[in-house]
Amino acid sequence: MLKLLYIHNFALAERLEIEFYPGLNILTGETGAGKSILVGAIAAVLGERVYTEVIRSGEDKATVEATFSVADQPEVSLFLEQKGLPGGDELLVRREISLKSNSRAFINDTPVTVATLAELGDLLMDIHGQHEHQSLLKKETHRRFIDEYGQLQELLERTGRQYREVREKGKIIRDLERKQQQLEEQRELYEFQYKEIQKAALQPGEEEALEQERRLLNNTEKLFALSARLTELFNDADPNLLTMMGEADHELRELGQFTEALQKLYEEFTGARIVLEETARSVEEFRNQLEFDP
Repeated sequence: MLKLLYIHNFALAERLEIEFYPGLNILTGETGAGKSILVGAIAAVLGERVYTEVIRSGEDKATVEATFSVADQPEVSLFLEQKGLPGGDELLVRREISLKSNSRAFINDTPVTVATLAELGDLLMDIHGQHEHQSLLKKETHRRFIDEYGQLQELLERTGRQYREVREKGKIIRDLERKQQQLEEQRELYEFQYKEIQKAALQPGEEEALEQERRLLNNTEKLFALSARLTELFNDADPNLLTMMGEADHELRELGQFTEALQKLYEEFTGARIVLEETARSVEEFRNQLEFDP
């Protein structure tokens, strides 16, 4: 039931508040008294289409508010629940029509679309007048009338609850299926990465070895020049280190025959000469393995 209607800057009405009571409420008056303005305001707050021409001359915005008692209208409570809107025994709906922006609608101070407001309006009131479609002629209201006539409200509410439960379970199932798909995609990615790692046949210390090889390849020319110079010093120079070491070895061996101290020195020198020869061979092999490959 409509309890209170508040109008601000709507048509000719600057500010108007009308309270309605249970039973029959009659508004009378001569032509031009404003009866049609009240009906238009009620239609606007129930979601009917309005134009900016309804805004009072010289103003930027018109507002219409209506308070309804819905304690005996369970279909309204069900509608609010389905839309996720706050409910209660009283319902406040508001419509704002602005010159600068689109029309705005509110249900219990919660912003909604005008279409949602119109759906609720079909449950709250019928406006019977010339050239107006009555709810009895609207197909979308026929089911509600049949349910009310058959006293099926309890069954309707129970069915509505079960339907919402089914929808909630369906949402849970879809979420689980989506999560399962994500896990499957993640598993495939991990399998691919695992196979790539196996295919790479990585070994401990391989990164360090590759980095060392990279340093060698980046400095091949310099390394070749250094090793060639060492090889020349060991073998090719005149005189070279190995030849001179051989001669020194021969002299020390002769001297070692006379004193124990020189014999020990000769043995140490011989070890050093062997190390030098090994070094010369290793440098030669290293130089032979170098590749000039950009």
